[in-house]
Amino acid sequence: MKKTKYSKGLKIVKNDRYKTGGFIVSGYLTQRDENGNQKRVRKAFKGTNAYELAVKYKTDLENQDIQDSLRNKSDLRETKIDEQTEFTVVELIRALRDDLNDQDTEGHVLLKKAVDFFLDSPIRSQKEITLSALLVKYEARRNWKKRSKAHTKNFHATIEKLCSYFDSDRDFASITREEVETFLDRRGETSDASFRLEYAHLHSFFEYGKTQNFSRINVVHEIEKPELDKKEPVSLTIDQIVKIFTYADKVDSFTKKWRAKNKRPEENCSTIAYFALAIFCALRPFEVGRALWEDIDWDQGIIRARMRKSGGYTRSVEIPPVCIEWLKFVGGENKTGEITPKNLTKRSAIVRAAAGFRIQPGNYKTGSNFGLDAEIEGSGNKDRPEWVPDVCRHTGITYKLRDLQDKPATALWAGNSPEEIERSYKSIAGINDKTFNEFYKLTPQKILA
Repeated sequence: MKKTKYSKGLKIVKNDRYKTGGFIVSGYLTQRDENGNQKRVRKAFKGTNAYELAVKYKTDLENQDIQDSLRNKSDLRETKIDEQTEFTVVELIRALRDDLNDQDTEGHVLLKKAVDFFLDSPIRSQKEITLSALLVKYEARRNWKKRSKAHTKNFHATIEKLCSYFDSDRDFASITREEVETFLDRRGETSDASFRLEYAHLHSFFEYGKTQNFSRINVVHEIEKPELDKKEPVSLTIDQIVKIFTYADKVDSFTKKWRAKNKRPEENCSTIAYFALAIFCALRPFEVGRALWEDIDWDQGIIRARMRKSGGYTRSVEIPPVCIEWLKFVGGENKTGEITPKNLTKRSAIVRAAAGFRIQPGNYKTGSNFGLDAEIEGSGNKDRPEWVPDVCRHTGITYKLRDLQDKPATALWAGNSPEEIERSYKSIAGINDKTFNEFYKLTPQKILA
């Protein structure tokens, strides 16, 4: 005799058999009647609240069925589930039904799906930590102190903004990709460079949280990073270079007089030396910032350019004679320690503003203006030329290529690839035979005489 198969659980279906419509609760319970058959349920509901009545009826029957099954020890094996656990499971299933608006799927199936979703959740972490606590932990790392001051300052500022935006006590793992995107877009239209900088800081922060098991994924990694539009490199004109050294000398002279008046020791650093190495040696800003006077071999005429992160040496750079003259002009042969002034950000802004570039006053508004108040007035005007990042380096590389007429040799000197030299520096507007002859003759005697 073929065994009758019964559908499991109760279902709510529409009542299409009558014009009045409504809903029907039908199916089978786990309990059995006096003949040993599963108890069948079929009850119709009609009216404006027919569905709600059907749901309540179904839920009540299911709960009662569970209670009856637990009391009927003859039909069930011994269970280790206590009444509190049973009650909690029933309530969890009910909450899932309400949230998903699903009254048909069997309770154990819903519960398993919920548990699987939690276990597979990409933002579920093994440990919990707040944003502010993770920032403290991040900055307590051994390698943190090896980062440049500019990097640590900018990174800290970015994460502090994140903490303020989301609340510093927010659980790190609970932050989603969409929320981080909203944070990055909070300032509206901003430059791709600014976006990429904040993106880099956030990516590093969230990656650290992932490696420390505070989150299962790096949500920032899923955000598309904008590509920078590569613009053709530009160079400084001869007139602009003359003005830069003229005002760099005034800044250093003003500082020297102020320190003497206030009985401060003479400083070893120099604004002139910074621009000389940036323009004539094409050193990157961070390379000049790490440079020491001891890195210069005066007999060989070279400077050892330091690497960005490790603090070691990456290459030896030949110093053109015109640059040697500027370094000796500031007494570099008798100096030790850092070449770049501590307050270079302000000094550089003042020099560039006095030289005629568009520099917003916010870059130098605090403290003394080194006696150049008249020269920097109106520095934020839009009719002034913009200061292009790395323009000093672009200038030095382009003139070096014209001098050597050798792309691989120029690339080795500049720390670039021959392909980059070919792509970016073989032809820059404004550089010709006339400017080439003038460039390497821009000595202190000629500019400051």
